[in-house]
Amino acid sequence: MPGPGHKIVVVVGHPQYYPRFGFSPQLAANLASPFSARTFSWLLELVAVALAGVKGRVQYPPPFGISD
Repeated sequence: MPGPGHKIVVVVGHPQYYPRFGFSPQLAANLASPFSARTFSWLLELVAVALAGVKGRVQYPPPFGISD
């Protein structure tokens, strides 16, 4: 569950599962990821247009074991 102040949720997962909850791969168009484009990412805006004008790289916390 996102904490106060969070505006988006990013998940990596199955394409037939996450859309039913409103997650969209199109929202990730301006974001880079350590995962391939095919497996990356489903995003959900918790605040309308939270990703408007946002560009950058998704970073995962150290417990994920993902280094850039």
